[in-house]
Amino acid sequence: MKKKSEITKKCSKLSRLFLVLSFFCLLGVVIFTVIAVFSHIGGEKEQGMQIISRELETMLVSTSITIVVVAVLAFFIKNKIRPTVYMLAIIINGILFKEVGMYVMLGVYGLDEFVFSLLHKHYHARAIINKEIDRRV
Repeated sequence: MKKKSEITKKCSKLSRLFLVLSFFCLLGVVIFTVIAVFSHIGGEKEQGMQIISRELETMLVSTSITIVVVAVLAFFIKNKIRPTVYMLAIIINGILFKEVGMYVMLGVYGLDEFVFSLLHKHYHARAIINKEIDRRV
């Protein structure tokens, strides 16, 4: 087998870098959401009133567990199910942190979906093309 050219190596490295960044965006959202849910449940009271009702606590916990399961599936299925994880995280963080949490999650989702994922696909395709060129030269 022939040696890879510099451009092929560069494209492969950049493809892996953007894949890892995309994965860490998803993983960070899942970890943050689960920690936020479990830190908000319990007997916290504000001026004698319970902040989160028991029904909402149950819904948030079950949804955060669902996020973990769907995130594991998203790791294996790749891009088909990732928006579901982000939408669940946006909803949960919108409930817990109001508008700020929702907009932060939307920003992370946009960064992952429209920057990191697209750059990964671009450099992966270039690496494959350059590998074919290297093989023929």
